[in-house]
Amino acid sequence: MCVIRSFKYSLNPTKAQETTLLRWLALTRELYNAALQERREAWKKQRISVGIKVQSTSLPEVRAVRSEFKGVPIVVLRATLRRLDKAFQSFFRRIKNGEKSGYPRFRSQHRWNSILIDDLSHGELFVAGGKRVRVPFLGKVRLKQHRPLQGTPKAMRITLDNGRWFVTFACIDVLPKPLTPTGRTVGVDLGLHHFAATSDGEIIANPQPLKAARLVTERAQRRVSRRKRGSNRRRKAVRLLAKHHAHVANIR
Repeated sequence: MCVIRSFKYSLNPTKAQETTLLRWLALTRELYNAALQERREAWKKQRISVGIKVQSTSLPEVRAVRSEFKGVPIVVLRATLRRLDKAFQSFFRRIKNGEKSGYPRFRSQHRWNSILIDDLSHGELFVAGGKRVRVPFLGKVRLKQHRPLQGTPKAMRITLDNGRWFVTFACIDVLPKPLTPTGRTVGVDLGLHHFAATSDGEIIANPQPLKAARLVTERAQRRVSRRKRGSNRRRKAVRLLAKHHAHVANIR
């Protein structure tokens, strides 16, 4: 049976490509918030439910009025509207199931860090021997493909995380690779002092990366606490603290 898997790689865009990606982030966030506002106002004032089809058909009008949206691939704009539609579907599902329902929220700059392209049916995806990926309207972007891609890629998400760019491919038809049966069984117990202990007596040490980086992380946290809320210095300190935590998470 085939499975669905995601493959994440590090991107290394040029300065011009990074500028374009940052502009796409700002415009797609604006589109997401505007589409959310349209749905809210239509229901609040006229009790009309605006769906994905209506908003998708209005994209040509948006691009005609706002010329900057012409520089964003139409597949990216449509995927942005589908992200909003998925948020509403999850909202209604939670209401139906009696769960705690949170109405879709407007996205601030700090809560919008990815660009979705869910249509990869046009042209070759990888070029230059797998060292570059082809992105619509952006060209060929360098990436570090540390492991081969499996299955058929159906969607691509470009993410900005602590100043670094990543691309994640959602692939279908990935063949599972079962391990060779050995006829043996083993129990594994996860702990605090040791990372894991097996029933046959093997002890795996806990590297405790947070403990090793505790001094640096605490200094970064104190630096954030001393900064004034809303200031540029505090935002820089928060980004530095996030980088330290990301480093620990990568080690873990």
